[in-house]
Amino acid sequence: MEIRTTLETLKGQHKHYVEIKIIGKNYCVFESTSSYDKTSRKTKKTTKYLGRIVAGGGFVPAKHRTRKPEPTLEKAIPDMPEANEVELKLITALSMNGRATYSLLGKLSGMSKNTSYSQTKALEKKYGINYILEIDLEKLGYLGFITFIKFRGMAPHSAGVIKALESQPNVQFAAFVSGKYDMIIYSLARTNKEFAFFMLKLRSLPEFESLTSKWYSTSEFADYNFIPVRDRFFELLKERVWHRTREKPRPDSSDLTEKEYTVLRELNSNSVADFTDIDNRHSLGAGTARYTYQRLKNREIIKRPTISMSRIHSKFTAIFLLEQLLREKFVKSRPEFLLDVVNDNKEVVSKYLYISDVNIPHGLMIVSEIFNDKEFDEMKEKLMSRINGIKLDELIITSPILGSFCNRKFDSLHSYQYKLLVNEYKKIKPREIKKYEEIETQHTYAIR
Repeated sequence: MEIRTTLETLKGQHKHYVEIKIIGKNYCVFESTSSYDKTSRKTKKTTKYLGRIVAGGGFVPAKHRTRKPEPTLEKAIPDMPEANEVELKLITALSMNGRATYSLLGKLSGMSKNTSYSQTKALEKKYGINYILEIDLEKLGYLGFITFIKFRGMAPHSAGVIKALESQPNVQFAAFVSGKYDMIIYSLARTNKEFAFFMLKLRSLPEFESLTSKWYSTSEFADYNFIPVRDRFFELLKERVWHRTREKPRPDSSDLTEKEYTVLRELNSNSVADFTDIDNRHSLGAGTARYTYQRLKNREIIKRPTISMSRIHSKFTAIFLLEQLLREKFVKSRPEFLLDVVNDNKEVVSKYLYISDVNIPHGLMIVSEIFNDKEFDEMKEKLMSRINGIKLDELIITSPILGSFCNRKFDSLHSYQYKLLVNEYKKIKPREIKKYEEIETQHTYAIR
């Protein structure tokens, strides 16, 4: 008991994960940090020996040799050059329509078709652009759930957790965090009951079942942006593929045909994939993939082909948890926050990566990329000053486990927040909204 008490005290004194390992007859204490290389998509764990806990709960700190300080991450990695106005227009256009032709991209960003081609290729390399899909999961019958985990004592090893969660098709995003909790997991399930059984399965994994921990789960509803689904999710979605039977001669509204499933999975991995290649790869008739894609858009299952950038050189990702304490004050101050969402910044990514309503505790979850410590402090102050009647907690992602938030430049005039400000709150006048779609012809996607 004394050893556990000392360990808990040490955890409160250190920013990162503190764990204990029994080496011989000694209770050795280590502080663990993890860094994530967005290019290689691998997590590197670093441990620092803090000392040992002796019988009776005493702590003997380690005697480290003094050494010349190593350069910090900020100095080791040069700052990313700021995006100019033309680049921001082009990135926004790609975020709103990843399959836009180079001709349309040129018109939207004020350049020629050939220039838009060379600029797009340069931005793909500069920012690590991946072409993905924004899918309306609700139309497929899936609900989103957020789980926060707080470990007491030892935390699981990151390598084991990565391997364990990678095989779970329900899990779309997970990360180790510092702050009020130690881990966050975003999962999908069709019903609350299905999610409850999935949580039992997750907690029974060898990586978790022997650890003392508290798990807090809540349903959530995305208000702004989205969390991309992994390819593994399509193992679950396969169950929604409709096959004609006597009992079910027609598909339900949330069912997919075999062709729709195939095209959706292909484009989720690469939303600019050539339709002819998809036809040939899956022995589909000529033009089938393109027709099926348009059908998925008409059904609003595909919201848009979009992008996510893996090289934006932010310092860290912050998650702000806003618990509603006084509903009256919260509602009165809401328009000010909506204005802040609509009036985006000049960074290469949107000011807010993700905003969702959560129910336990009732409030908001807001995610943002942070480029320096000053910006982090300003973000906290801004949220506290513009949203009243709340309690704010912040988490910092210390080590991504799998999945990611969508790093893109969303045109906020196409957001739900803009519609509320114009139609319900009457706070702003309607603005001219850019159209990122084009009239499709037989050759619309020939060069994308």
